[in-house]
Amino acid sequence: MRRVVEINDIEINPSQFVIQKSESIYKNYSLKEKIGEGAFGIVYKAVHKVTGESRAIKFIDKTVVGAEKESKLLQEINILKKLVCVSCKS
Repeated sequence: MRRVVEINDIEINPSQFVIQKSESIYKNYSLKEKIGEGAFGIVYKAVHKVTGESRAIKFIDKTVVGAEKESKLLQEINILKKLVCVSCKS
């Protein structure tokens, strides 16, 4: 039997991210071109406004994550935490 999970029931905690900040991403980064797209979201090149350092930022659409995809999303988050975007280096 399939378990149905509401979007608000999906818990993603700060330890699953490289950095968790309460302020808007746009305060610190300027979004540039789209560099990728996947099942869970879209990846953009972004440049830190103070340091000029380039990063890849993935925006995850929680509305497409159901119970059957939740573990894959958490696995992807754990992988993304370990990556350095080679194509984003200036």
